Amino acid sequence: MTQSPQVLFITGAGSGLGLECALFLAGHSYRVFGAVLNAADEDNLRAAAAQAGVAVSAVRMDVTNQEQNHQAVNALLAATGRIDGLIHF
Repeated sequence: MTQSPQVLFITGAGSGLGLECALFLAGHSYRVFGAVLNAADEDNLRAAAAQAGVAVSAVRMDVTNQEQNHQAVNALLAATGRIDGLIHF
């Protein structure tokens, strides 16, 4: 039986350590969803993931907005059935 990859939600994934963490873990067989604040961060995440040859799904949200947090978590749970880990930058 093949085990499905662990699902990780990483905030701050549009740049810096959040981006590097998302790329690293996606490259090590994790299913990564990266929270980004705006379109520029989303474009940066997508371009970096493509260049690294890994899959990272961007989730546009403001982590300081509680409603957006709930919407993001509910969307991830609907898409994957679980969230195995959260890394907050």
